[in-house]
Amino acid sequence: MLCVRVFDLDGDGDIDILSSSYYDNKIAWYENTDGQGTFVPQQIIDSPTQSSNVMAYGLDGDGDNDILFDSAEGGLI
Repeated sequence: MLCVRVFDLDGDGDIDILSSSYYDNKIAWYENTDGQGTFVPQQIIDSPTQSSNVMAYGLDGDGDNDILFDSAEGGLI
């Protein structure tokens, strides 16, 4: 299972990719470096057990996006 979302994660005006991968336990960010679809290699954000969903949203009012994901281990978000 793979969840892929598109967001402007770094606030530079272009769309980046955020993914969670259930079977290899990765939350990854792919930065769009030029706004034209040139992406850097994946940057692993976290390695939760069996994550099936990921989302970015500004939760704490500091103006940047925070990353939310689930984990099968302990039923955590």
